[in-house]
Amino acid sequence: MVRASASSDVVLEDALIRDGWRVDGALNCSTTPEAAEKQLGITVVRTNEFQDKNFLTDYWESSLKLVDFNVLKRTWFNTFMQFQVCLHKPNFTFGRGWYKEQIGDKKPPYVIAGCTSYYELVIWGPEGDPGGFGLLTIDPEKTTDKMLWMTYRSKARGLLRISLILPSLQNTEK
Repeated sequence: MVRASASSDVVLEDALIRDGWRVDGALNCSTTPEAAEKQLGITVVRTNEFQDKNFLTDYWESSLKLVDFNVLKRTWFNTFMQFQVCLHKPNFTFGRGWYKEQIGDKKPPYVIAGCTSYYELVIWGPEGDPGGFGLLTIDPEKTTDKMLWMTYRSKARGLLRISLILPSLQNTEK
């Protein structure tokens, strides 16, 4: 169980979602979608449909290993991230309204604040993360039964392409 922030009693894994948006203030995320919509130029779906069932639902509570990380639009922050990824290949664990990224001995939590579709999730990072809101988008044409291919974009992190190996294949990877 992860507390969403030092000043909050919100538990990251206990997502309170209303009208398609996480409203419990986890990690000090805005309780309404307007700021994310303005920052990212998107429209959040105002139903819980995609929070309850999206492209990651089948992998909730599974550890997905990063196998590919490409910077498509460079920023100072993703330059640092690229260095960290080279040192420690992160694992990602997703759940309803949240995910955690394990890189080395650190496990920062993130909020899945809302969705624009089955394939796009609005992300809010941990306190002190300079990224603000980000958009995680699956590439359904490139994704296979072995690998999830996604892009992530935010102001600080720029544009990234990542691929995650599915849990059933991690033991066979060399």
